[in-house]
Amino acid sequence: MLARVDLQGLCSIASALRDGRSCIVSEKYTCGAYNLVFEIVFDDGVSWIARLRSAASMQVVSSELVFESPKYKQHIMESEVATMKYVRQHTTIPVPEVYAFDTTSTNPARSPYILMECIHGWRTPLKLQDLPDSVLEHILDQLADVLVQLSSLQFPQIGYLHDDVDGRYRIDAMLDRKGKRVGPFSSAGEYYKWRADQPLNRSNESVVDLQEASFHAYLFRLSLPFLMNGIRNTGPFPLAHNDLGVHNVLFDDNWKLVGVIDWSGACVVPWESFAQFPGGVMLGPHLRKECSETFYQSNRFRQRVFLESVKRNEEETRNKSGVSVYNLLNNPRTELAQCVEQYDLASLRRKYRRKLCALLFGPDIDADALKKSVTKSELFSDVGVGIYTKWI
Repeated sequence: MLARVDLQGLCSIASALRDGRSCIVSEKYTCGAYNLVFEIVFDDGVSWIARLRSAASMQVVSSELVFESPKYKQHIMESEVATMKYVRQHTTIPVPEVYAFDTTSTNPARSPYILMECIHGWRTPLKLQDLPDSVLEHILDQLADVLVQLSSLQFPQIGYLHDDVDGRYRIDAMLDRKGKRVGPFSSAGEYYKWRADQPLNRSNESVVDLQEASFHAYLFRLSLPFLMNGIRNTGPFPLAHNDLGVHNVLFDDNWKLVGVIDWSGACVVPWESFAQFPGGVMLGPHLRKECSETFYQSNRFRQRVFLESVKRNEEETRNKSGVSVYNLLNNPRTELAQCVEQYDLASLRRKYRRKLCALLFGPDIDADALKKSVTKSELFSDVGVGIYTKWI
């Protein structure tokens, strides 16, 4: 991706936005699953962040070859920018200001880009258990505040947030990575039915991958009865960051939250999908066997601290959302929703499959043995998958 980017062209775009002021692209850059991030430094000391999304249709994400249609990329970027603007306008959550963006590659940078405010801050260490308890509690309290504030941003439908030229906001369709538009959804039930089919929609249609996708779709459909009649099934629904965690927040030297970044997956979702522990605090009892006892107990401590922070924040704000996020966290339905949502991350897929099996069938189930048995069924033949998809 880096070879395709015209850094001089990127500088020319930024310079034009500041009346021709000279700038350079810093040698420092980071690379994520889908994006390259550069720092642009102007001659007066001002810094901007340039985030460029890969224009390639096929790319490797977590050791998996993933297809993304141009329509999907455009839709996601437009929604990300609209979401960042909306959250800045309606909350005190520190979100970078967007100066310009282009969802196409027909620009001097030769890549889709977003130019935004550079927020100077630090990430937490990878091992949160290395932090003093007082610092950890302060961090989690601020993350709880972000979640509670987002819970107050509610909309009548489920989908991606977009803005129009007149400044008004609307909820637009969901898109799968192949560019197919679905929704927006008027109920949580409609949304989860769509999500249950996503493993098959994402499949590369090889024998092994189709078998994996079919088994996940089978589990997701078994989860549907528990998700169809959740909290506020017909809305209003909250706006979710969808990747909130210590990896996407920045702090100053005193551990004050100064930035929440990476809003590329943000959208309006059902309450069960919204009420999730942030990254760094997600490991619950159903994943106890996935780590050491020491790490598990440390994570459970963080969960207790986070829960108390959410409860306190809701009490202080008199729970403007009308729905208690505190009561939803750790609820079995929200745990099911988490497993359904986490399918998109190939690196976590097997772990959350084991969790989903434990939720559906009890803690003694062997998920791999179940998969081996179920996939021998006629329902997972070429004809069977088609029939199952059509009638369920």
